[in-house]
Amino acid sequence: VELAKANNIRVILTSVLPAYDFAWKPGLEPVEKIIQLNNRIKEYASKNKIVYLDYYSPLLDEKKGLKKEFTNDGVHPTLAGYKVMEPLTVKAIEYALKIK
Repeated sequence: VELAKANNIRVILTSVLPAYDFAWKPGLEPVEKIIQLNNRIKEYASKNKIVYLDYYSPLLDEKKGLKKEFTNDGVHPTLAGYKVMEPLTVKAIEYALKIK
């Protein structure tokens, strides 16, 4: 982040996507870790005047995982998931380009 800022590159930090399990490594219980990490990313962005993009909330299901309609494996978004993410990304980029 510091290197980007030093070179006048606008930075956008994003949340980690929700996941309540990883099929290839069951039992890791990532839900709370993801929530804590997202809170730290958001706090860092706020303290450093960096745009924070929340993908987590709009993709979240009742189990605090990725909504089934947006994933095939519970972790990676499908085209439907990216269609939710795209307008958020565009809005964040437009905002980042406006601020000094």
